[in-house]
Amino acid sequence: MNKYAGIWIDQRKAYIVFLNKHIAGVEQEEEETIIRIESEVEKHVRLSGGARTRKTPYGPQDISDEKRIEHRRENSLRLYYQEIIRNIQDARKASPVEAIIVPIVLMMIMFLMIMMSVPGMLNAVMEEKTQRIAEVMLGSVKPFDFMFAKLLGGIAVSLTSSLVYIVGGIAAVFYMGYTEFIPFHVLPWFFIYLVLAIVMFGAISSALGSTCNEPKDAQSLTFPSILPALIPMFIYIFVAKEPLSSFSTWMSLIPPFTPLLMVLRMSTPEQIPQWQPILGLIGVILFTIFFVWAGGRLFRVAILSQGTPPKLSNMLRWIIRG
Repeated sequence: MNKYAGIWIDQRKAYIVFLNKHIAGVEQEEEETIIRIESEVEKHVRLSGGARTRKTPYGPQDISDEKRIEHRRENSLRLYYQEIIRNIQDARKASPVEAIIVPIVLMMIMFLMIMMSVPGMLNAVMEEKTQRIAEVMLGSVKPFDFMFAKLLGGIAVSLTSSLVYIVGGIAAVFYMGYTEFIPFHVLPWFFIYLVLAIVMFGAISSALGSTCNEPKDAQSLTFPSILPALIPMFIYIFVAKEPLSSFSTWMSLIPPFTPLLMVLRMSTPEQIPQWQPILGLIGVILFTIFFVWAGGRLFRVAILSQGTPPKLSNMLRWIIRG
């Protein structure tokens, strides 16, 4: 359960508003509590009479009373502020770094890894096909094994690069003393979603690369191959600000968008219902299996075909017929 607090305060009274957020079933519930705290600082102070002279406006007794009243006022304020602190010390402090910067950094690292691996697979397959290298390789391996080996290479590069960024970032944060901002519970999900995203997008990219006959074809197909990874970049700021909204929830459950958006939502201070990352993971696994299967069938036929333009109708026919 997350507990947030807002406060309105002056020297007379304070209002503290608590907002408790917790998961009940599959929905998040909010409970609001308002506490009023009043101080004992005297509103009107009247000094007791003392000996006065014509030369001095106040006598010694008046000065003594002033000190005593000031001391009493300071004690009242100290107890008043201690009571306020005692009531809000359990509240969770919301930091812009934890709420916005950390989630966006994690998502951007994943996006960077995808962009480092996926577009390169398309161009590499196209070059191997046009230079007849693929024909030599297919003399000793099956087309699916050839494609899957490229996916494994992309996964290895992405995991190695992401480990460098994340381990280096954690070390820097440890050195600066801001370890409370590191969402350690999200890191296993980050690597799981990263591997699945590389396999899913890489299978599409490799299959599209096998249909290209020249660099111009590869240039025209590069954008469609990375479009599923680009769409979250246009909406991530809205998801980061309202990770529990219906828009954020449904967009993060669309399998091509899930790896980036779900990691973004889970990295925020808000408590995401546990069923959502699990459901998103199941959807990504199913889509990854489908894309690998369809990409393998397309790759097997297109890698050896020469002169056939990479039209959508041809691709669908190759996928269906295999």
